[in-house]
Amino acid sequence: MGEKEKTTIAILGTDTAVGWAILLLLREEGYEIRMVEATRAALPDDLMERVDLLLIPPDLIHRRCKESLAALRGKRERIGVPVLSLTTVKEGLLYEEEVRVVPWPINIEDLVREIESVLKTTYV
Repeated sequence: MGEKEKTTIAILGTDTAVGWAILLLLREEGYEIRMVEATRAALPDDLMERVDLLLIPPDLIHRRCKESLAALRGKRERIGVPVLSLTTVKEGLLYEEEVRVVPWPINIEDLVREIESVLKTTYV
């Protein structure tokens, strides 16, 4: 990460203990973290500006994930931000073809490897 700016990760719905723990661990790994509120409403156009990856914490799946992804869907295609979802469930995954799904729980080293893998395949 040395030659360019820090990689910026937006975490969707970080108002939970799990979201905050992921935020703090990724910050320690050298990532810039932006918190994005999970919402049903239309999201502002600049919400994902200068974000390299959108991370969906595992506890959001059952709350507002579907609505938030629907609101982000058009914007994400326009700006090309990959999405990584941490999940404990295998069935009924949202937009499987658009979202990289990673089983939860996961240790921080493996999560960093997943993030870097997604970024490499997106920005190559």
